[in-house]
Amino acid sequence: MPEEKQLTVLQQQKLIKPTPEDAFSEFLIGETKNNALNFIAWLRENKLMPRWDGIYRWKVNYKGKYICYINLSWPPSNGIWEVKPNRLFFGEYGKYIADDEMKKFVLDIVQLPGCNRQCGRMRNVEFLGKKFDEVCSCWPFRTKNPDGAALENLKKLVLVSRDIIADLVAADKK
Repeated sequence: MPEEKQLTVLQQQKLIKPTPEDAFSEFLIGETKNNALNFIAWLRENKLMPRWDGIYRWKVNYKGKYICYINLSWPPSNGIWEVKPNRLFFGEYGKYIADDEMKKFVLDIVQLPGCNRQCGRMRNVEFLGKKFDEVCSCWPFRTKNPDGAALENLKKLVLVSRDIIADLVAADKK
């Protein structure tokens, strides 16, 4: 009798497309889990629906353009969830962010270097009046296990991204 082939994690997830709530409930604990689940609930309340996009990764779109990715770091048992805002808005955020606390939050989540120089796409940038060397152009922003003020600022950043998309879509219609 032939041996049954085990499905990879990706193949399994393609079949079931787990929700972030299911994955967070399984792999996160305590306040980290509560923060992650509350963030997902907040997204849904704001009609921003996370859709499965890869192994323990969900994409949040608005009007067909992505706002951010949400994922569990690999392996998921390490208990870390991340939010990666849209890198294509890197240059746009400065036009929309006036609040000093929000600026500090965004500057604090700039990745230096974001992917340990593995992608080879490092660049020097100026952003919100600050110069950065070797920012990863794949994921210039990333926040891990946000809580408290960081979580509130992340929500504001999501809303800023939604505003940027709305303005881009409106400009395309002109």
